[in-house]
Amino acid sequence: MDRALFRWGARDITIVAMPILFLIVLIDLIGFGLVIPLLPFYAERFQASPQQVTLLLATFSLFQMLAAPVWGRLSDRVGRRPVLMASMSAAALAYLWLGLASALWMLFAARALAGACAGNIAAAHLVTPRACHSHTINILFIVNEKLRDNF
Repeated sequence: MDRALFRWGARDITIVAMPILFLIVLIDLIGFGLVIPLLPFYAERFQASPQQVTLLLATFSLFQMLAAPVWGRLSDRVGRRPVLMASMSAAALAYLWLGLASALWMLFAARALAGACAGNIAAAHLVTPRACHSHTINILFIVNEKLRDNF
């Protein structure tokens, strides 16, 4: 049985790759809301004003919006897999930095880096229309857009 879902040039996108893609998109979605329950604690620990807390929340989305076209263009040049692997590795470092932050500026920098890494959703989205006949992965993109509309 041929495991390939769709022939894409010289490469095959297999059923095995789809859960990994699903996980990448899920991590990007969770990354946005990760800080929301922690905001009161961050505000208290770093004596942040309400405006700073609001900016901390918005920083992720701003950098995701700015980085998405860059990740998309880069994935066209070097391929989707290296872009997704590099951005997820950098996102892991960003979340580690967020957890170890000892100053407010570190929180902002970590959220900016995490948001920029979450811009990889553009590269992931470029894979899905070619990769799957079902709309399972595309549902995550729709949920992502609806979640962003609420904030």
